[in-house]
Amino acid sequence: MNGNDIAYDIWYALGDKNKEILSPPHMLVLINEALALVTEAVNGSASNYLVKEATITMTDGAGELPDDFHNLVGVWAGTSRSSQYVLEEMSAPFPVDRYTFRIMGESIYSTNDNLFLCYKSRIEPLTKLEAEIELPEVLRRHLKNLVLRLLAPIGNGESNTETYIQAELALIARKLTRRDRRGRVSRLSFTLEE
Repeated sequence: MNGNDIAYDIWYALGDKNKEILSPPHMLVLINEALALVTEAVNGSASNYLVKEATITMTDGAGELPDDFHNLVGVWAGTSRSSQYVLEEMSAPFPVDRYTFRIMGESIYSTNDNLFLCYKSRIEPLTKLEAEIELPEVLRRHLKNLVLRLLAPIGNGESNTETYIQAELALIARKLTRRDRRGRVSRLSFTLEE
């Protein structure tokens, strides 16, 4: 699926086949806003849909976090699967050692040679409508619904746009958690900035 797949569905829903109500650059902005909301909804829930693992090679006690890093699930160290151990997060200004780590900016710090990172990823924003959207199938329909909700003030002057978006995000979290069957969803709360 790419951005155009979503865009054409939206233009069709708006009756905007000539793209006069919503230009392609504006559509790109709205799709990226919806992708950011989906990332927050999924990663704020108990869902594992966006969880990834990475091995970080450390150089002089520092390593780079993955480009799509959103938030941390856990960090391990060790030379083999059987000898791995969980590291504790250390806040500044305390020094890190082989049993601790610190994340600052886009870097992770520890005295280990390698770290094994489990993290929740961010859905990358699109740079053009032709770009592929890496999104689990279950989230694709919700992405379209969120773009439509973000457009509500343009289409029909709805004043309850934020309420509808909150409802769609809560629905995403409920469905994903039900599919994962791995835990409860904590209450989601999002505020749209204007």
